[in-house]
Amino acid sequence: MDGHWRTSAEFSDDERLALDYAERTTATPPTVDEALVRQLREHFEPAQIVEMAEICAWENYRARLNAALGVEGHGFYMPKGE
Repeated sequence: MDGHWRTSAEFSDDERLALDYAERTTATPPTVDEALVRQLREHFEPAQIVEMAEICAWENYRARLNAALGVEGHGFYMPKGE
C-alpha cells in the first residue's frame, strides 16, 4: 500500500486501525506496540484480532517465501498514478 489509506475517506476508523495493524505486523522488525494492542482491544473482539494476526502472518509468509524462491509479481497491483 502507498499509505493513502491513512487519510482516505473510503475507509472507516476500524478499517484504518486494521490496516495500521497489518502494516506494522509486516514491518521488519514488526512494530506492534502496547498502544496499538489497546486500540485493537477497544474496537475488535479477541477472535477478530487473532484472525487479523493470522491473515497478516500468512501473507507475510507467502511474500517471504516468494522472495526466497525468486517469484516475481504478475502486475496485478498497480498503485494509483503509475
